[in-house]
Amino acid sequence: MCDKGIFELGIPVLGICYGLQLMSLVLGGTVKKGINREYGETSVNLLNDSLIFKGLPEKNICLMSHTDLVENTPAGFKITASSNNCPIVAMENEDKNFYGIQFHPEVNNTEN
Repeated sequence: MCDKGIFELGIPVLGICYGLQLMSLVLGGTVKKGINREYGETSVNLLNDSLIFKGLPEKNICLMSHTDLVENTPAGFKITASSNNCPIVAMENEDKNFYGIQFHPEVNNTEN
């Protein structure tokens, strides 16, 4: 866990994989064990005109590696991506400049 005070500093935050889950928990969302584990290349649907996904195609292949998933976002967040096994692959709160993604954008398996 991290201190909730990190989210009160007024700085942008990007949570990747466990960081998405941690941000959700600390800010009042819920995380649960998924029914199906996602590991490897996974089809991801971008759901909204998110700042961090601007200009990307609606469908992407991303690298996933998780068993747990965000079940409910914290207040003020909107869902910006999903997959067949994970309803919240990405979330954001633009007002606070907080973003979270379940996949790993830093690897070659992620297309865009």
